[in-house]
Amino acid sequence: MKSEQLVHTTSKVTPLLSQKEGQGSMPILSILIPTYNYNVCSLVHDLIALSQKEQIEVEIIIGDDASTKADCIQQNDALEQLPNLRVLHNGHNLGRAENRNQLARESQGEWILFIDSDAQVTPEFSLQLYLKAGEHSEVVCGGLYHPSTNPMPEASLRYKYERRADQKRSAAFRSKTPYQHLTTFNIFMRRSTFLKIQFDKDCKEYGYEDALFGVELKKRHVSISHIDNPLVHVGLEPNDIYLKKTEIALHTLVSLQGKMQGLSHVENAAHRLQQFHLAAIFKDSFRLFSPLLRKNLLGNNPSLFVFSLYKLGYYLNIEPTALGGGPITIVVPFHNRDSFLPLTLQSIADTNNRPPLHLILVDNQSTDKSVEIVQMISKSPLLQNPLQELMRLATKVLHFAQHLISISLIPTMNLIPISSHISIPN
Repeated sequence: MKSEQLVHTTSKVTPLLSQKEGQGSMPILSILIPTYNYNVCSLVHDLIALSQKEQIEVEIIIGDDASTKADCIQQNDALEQLPNLRVLHNGHNLGRAENRNQLARESQGEWILFIDSDAQVTPEFSLQLYLKAGEHSEVVCGGLYHPSTNPMPEASLRYKYERRADQKRSAAFRSKTPYQHLTTFNIFMRRSTFLKIQFDKDCKEYGYEDALFGVELKKRHVSISHIDNPLVHVGLEPNDIYLKKTEIALHTLVSLQGKMQGLSHVENAAHRLQQFHLAAIFKDSFRLFSPLLRKNLLGNNPSLFVFSLYKLGYYLNIEPTALGGGPITIVVPFHNRDSFLPLTLQSIADTNNRPPLHLILVDNQSTDKSVEIVQMISKSPLLQNPLQELMRLATKVLHFAQHLISISLIPTMNLIPISSHISIPN
């Protein structure tokens, strides 16, 4: 989605630089943009225009977490022609938390500002306002909101959920429980403070890395403030993809095993049901009515009440064996299976209530179209089903294949890895 033309109204300030003896001028602010398969050109140009208008020297670092869309990679790489801008490419997908940690380690500014790639600069957004707030707090949250009308009808579930949440995103409301209402979408903090804590590396899949960071800030008594300095969130997903991301987040929540310390509404509701011995009844009811709940949530007018019931039921039905185990790796060696391979992959992806899977496909010198089929799936620009949802380029396939040979699990096969390492979310 292209950014609208925006006019920034800010007062003139003196250029701010951080001087370190023997190192010359260093930018006082590093803007860090983690991305995966998303074009950040409009966002970057708006941020550069704003920094010039406010006369604040910044560096911008884009962290590409092993994107697979060639057009996004090419367009974002072209930004490196701009001054004080770098694009970092991860050799393999690090996950949401570690990608952000790496960006902070690579930064040079005294302060860092994390901005998600699907953000849009607003007329009221100001870098100067962040620097002023930083005089009193080590961490400053600026907030976010969503467009007043839904720009994507097929994303009605995410849009309705976020618009309701926007009612509780004012600085005044967030300040009532400052450590609980923290989001990495638009957050400013002292670099040295962040590097002492960093995001929890256990959050590799979608969900809860920002909430856990808030827990750590509270433990360490780090000063935090909330201001009204919002960005617009424009990256809405179709209902089916958002529902799948929600399920991934619930698996992440289960794997954290209590680290949220009562900050999760779903976890708290599940505990209350267990206290009143109602959890088993709710689990069975969810299994029975789950198809009807999903039909509502995937329709044109999803109910947020049904969404709450679905999240609670899904959470309760996650098998205990998935706790803390992380993703399960499945290795599928194949030879000339172009008719059956897509069905096999789709059946794995469609399995309900399972932990995340890392699927490694190993070709045994196929002469049919098996390899072409897998490559076509992995490069598809349309993320319309669970199999395509979290495609990853093969960076570890060769390592796994060699390991399998060395321990003689498949001693009779001449393994040839193909360019597909597909992460299937739960």
